[in-house]
Amino acid sequence: MVRPLAAALRAAARAGRLASALVVQAMAEQELRDGAAARVSLAEAVELAAPENIRRPFLDAAPALSELLREMRDRAPEFVDQLLENTPLQPGQIVAPIVPTPPTEPLTEREREVLALAAAGRSNPEIAEQLVLTVGTVKTHMHNIYRKLGARNRVEAIAAARAGGLLDDAI
Repeated sequence: MVRPLAAALRAAARAGRLASALVVQAMAEQELRDGAAARVSLAEAVELAAPENIRRPFLDAAPALSELLREMRDRAPEFVDQLLENTPLQPGQIVAPIVPTPPTEPLTEREREVLALAAAGRSNPEIAEQLVLTVGTVKTHMHNIYRKLGARNRVEAIAAARAGGLLDDAI
């Protein structure tokens, strides 16, 4: 599991990455039908993420954790309500498969770099720091990527890029 990673991130005080690791751990525990452990992991993730409004790990995990997330409402009501409002799907809904379509225009080299880092789980500020850009510039690149790939959000863009062979499997 991700317990050793979570311990290292906890020691390094990396709330965003720790919240991401805990969400992944909760999903794995839920998949293993260990609801109690999944609740503990998700509760810790919510408590870490709420003060800093770190939402991406939860939104990426939706709808798999939406039912468990509802149970966390008492820990951070406003935060959890916002997450649930922005959850693209509810349990039981069917996701239409992403059919790879060629980009309307090719991605620039910089857009490919931004997309690769996004696919590796980096946040916009982390991408900006690594590529020595402003966060606004990263957002502009992401917007262009969405437009070119016909995606509505980061998850769809990454899925479309992978399906279209625009990302290495190693990422």
